[in-house]
This record gives sequence, C-alpha cells and structure tokens, in this order.
Amino acid sequence: LIGSMNPEEGELRPQFLDRFGLSVDVAADTDADRRATAVGRRLAFDADPAAFGLEWADEQGRLRAQVTTARPAVVTPDLTVTVSRLCTSVGAESLRADLVTCRAAAALAGIEGRSDATIDDVRRVAPLALGHRRRRQPFEQPGIDADEVDRALDGADRDVPPPHDDSGGQDGSDRAGPEPPTADDGGPDGGGGTQSKPGGERVAATAAPTRVVRLEATGSPSGTEGRRSTAVGTRGRLVGDREPDGPVGSVAVAATIRAAATRGAATRAAATRAAATRGAVSGAGRGLVIDAHDLREAVRERRVGNLVVLVVDASGSMGAARRMEAAKGAVMSLLLDAYQRRDRVAMVTFRGEEAEVALRPTGSVEVARARLADLPTGGRTPLAAGLVAAMELATSTGRHDDAERPLLVVVTDGRATAGPPSVDPVRAATEAAASVRRRGIAAVVVDVEEGPTRLGLAAELARAMGARHLTLDELSAGALTLAVRAACD
Repeated sequence: LIGSMNPEEGELRPQFLDRFGLSVDVAADTDADRRATAVGRRLAFDADPAAFGLEWADEQGRLRAQVTTARPAVVTPDLTVTVSRLCTSVGAESLRADLVTCRAAAALAGIEGRSDATIDDVRRVAPLALGHRRRRQPFEQPGIDADEVDRALDGADRDVPPPHDDSGGQDGSDRAGPEPPTADDGGPDGGGGTQSKPGGERVAATAAPTRVVRLEATGSPSGTEGRRSTAVGTRGRLVGDREPDGPVGSVAVAATIRAAATRGAATRAAATRAAATRGAVSGAGRGLVIDAHDLREAVRERRVGNLVVLVVDASGSMGAARRMEAAKGAVMSLLLDAYQRRDRVAMVTFRGEEAEVALRPTGSVEVARARLADLPTGGRTPLAAGLVAAMELATSTGRHDDAERPLLVVVTDGRATAGPPSVDPVRAATEAAASVRRRGIAAVVVDVEEGPTRLGLAAELARAMGARHLTLDELSAGALTLAVRAACD
C-alpha cells in the first residue's frame, strides 16, 4: 500500500497501519535557506517546465539507474535473529515488522552497492519500519526515535519482553489506554499538576482515563441511532421480517417462501387461478406459488456513526479542589470511548462571557486531547452560551445520509453566572437546556461537583435538558460490572 494522510483527519487503526511497509513523517522545513531553495526551484519549474526538466535530467537518470540496477543484499540468519529481537523488544506484534525491516535493510545495502546487510542498515531503517507499528492504543504517541532503536539493538543479544500489556484486542478496543501526559506537578496552589498563568487563569493536569458506562444517542424523530446502539432500516444485517405496510424495500426471501408454504392446498389452488388471472408469478405443475400476500419485508439492522459534542465548563468554579483535573480525566475517558466506537468528536468550551468552538467535528481524538491539555480555567460561567453553541454545532454538521447522530456531553458543575445582557444567567441556562430537549438532541450531563456539600445544579440542568445525569463516579462505576457480565454471557 502507498498513501499519504493528515493525522488531524483521524488516526488509522493499527490493523490497517500494519499493512504499510515503511512510514515517514513529513513536516515543514524550519531552515530558511533550504526553504528558499525549494521555493526557487518551484518558481523555476513554473516559469519553464521543459527547461527545468532538462536541467535535472542527468540527476534523474542517475537515480533511476541506481534503483533499477540495485539488487537486495543478503540478510544473514544472525542478523534476522537480531531484527526479530529488536521488533519484540519495542512491542511490534506482527511478523510484518520483522519482514519489512529485513527487506528494507537488504534494499538499503543493495542500493549502496554492498553484498551483505549489516546491523547499521537495520539501525537506519528500523524507525521507518517500526514507528507506525507501535501505536496500538489511542493517545499513545506513534513513532520511535534513533536512541530507542540503539538501546534495543544493544540488548538484542538477550530476549527482551515487550513493554506493552497485550491483553485485549490489537486495536485497543478493550483497554483503557495509557495515562496521557500531564502538566508539571507542584503548582503554586498545591493542585498537584495545576499551572498558573497570567490573569488568574490556570491549566489543570489531566486525570487518567477510564472506561465509561454505555452512553446512547437515542430519541431521534427518525429513529436513527448511533454506533452506541443500532438503527433499523433497509441496509445492514438481516434480523427479522415483517408484513409490508406499503412498497417493499427489501424482500425477505426465506420468510416469503415460508409464508407461501404454510398455506393449504386449497388456498394455493385458489392463488394459482388468481395469479393466472392477474399475470402474477406462479409455479409450474405442483411447484410453490408465491402470492402478493406471501411477501415479507426484510428487517435489517446496522450501526451508524455518532457526533459526540463535548461541552466543557472552563470557568473559574471548575478550578476549585482539583475539579478541572477530574473533568479533563472524564473527557479523556469519553474520547477513549469515542475512539473505540469510531465516533467523530467536537469540543465546545465556555468561560468568561462567551463560548468557543475549540474543535470542529473530526475523527481524530488525538487532536481533541491536545486541545484539552492546554485548556485554561478562569472567569465567569456562561452556561447558556455553551449550550447554544453546542446545539448549533450539533445541528449544522449533520451527514446527508442521516448516518451520524449528535450526542451532547456536558461536563460541568451546573453553575451559571454569566448570560445575555439583562437576562438572569440561571434563567438563560434553563431556557437553553429546554431548547436542547425540544430539538430532540440526545444529551448527557457529567456532574463534576464533589465534596460533602453539593448544590445539585447539574442535576437540575439535566432534568431541563431531558438528559441523563451522571456523577464522575457513576461515569465509570459500571465498567467493571459490564466487563464481568460480558465475560459471563
């Protein structure tokens, strides 16, 4: 396979990445002289493509001859063992990693005119062959640097156990993922990772993600549901049949035959005469006769996508008692869940006097994680503005085939201290929440309020939205129970 991609459009699954032999990251050159040289050559090509081609014809011909005449070098059995131990030590699961590394080392030695590949060839090609094969969980940074390759090769004479926990599927669908990077500990407020910024703002660290309880995007007037549940329609796997009510979209053949076969001989004879009169399909001789009344419509079920709109309260009240750290951990858990379910994600934050779309809908949960990590807290709480912005985002980016359902996940303590001019902030928030309910948008409120004394404002917000209300503990409380139940079924 040969391809290119922008990681911000969404990471590829590990099983698919493994099909690519080598990978390379292409980034903008930061050296001004090299950039100027590239621009100059491009301008020269634009001015006279034919002359530019002639100028580089000899160099192009030399490279072509070098590639076409080169032959792969020999990879000795000892070097093969070294390669396999290297791949094992860095956690590459598939044998493709071993094969590609050996082939690339042989090609490199061959193109340089050498008959035998060496460990130095392996050292040079290993980052290209192994970097994209190490990432098996969301939020795990892809790539491998030369120093790590050197350390692994230095220990290649002994078996090195892989550093990753290989429990669960290769795509990480049954694992919570590694703990994401956090800010440095020891902030001035003693928050264990919270950093202060000018103007009273703070950037909290992120708690480790965990598995979350099942969240569903239900309640659509069209009946279409997301991958968190199922949608019944004319496409997908056959799950049943029914008598048609109008035009038949998809015939359930087996069910239709069964319906025809259960009719009595007298009924079949009558149907044959009626079919002859109407010109309908009928069997010959004593064969089975299919009448219009026998038709059964197929009931099919499929899973379709979700757009998970994360609405994150970043106001000053969220900075109290490590609340934002816990909130970020909850959002990370939701991002992990979205990754596993192939959902797209978007993020809206609100603080001060307004809401901001921090991330447009994307398939890359890694981009959302990066935006979340730098999210500061401070200022008042414009809860109404956050809900309105989320509604607009959820309803303006729908897919044409109705295969994507919006699901609002509001992470807040429920306080509202800022709103439109001359409007009570609490009343504005309640009206915005009621609007979410009227539009039939599925929603979940994750209540991050903690401590012995709680105002319960997030629960009131959930009732106004017609949303499911979950505390931080409840968000992940059912994970172990669900896992045990699944294992016992």
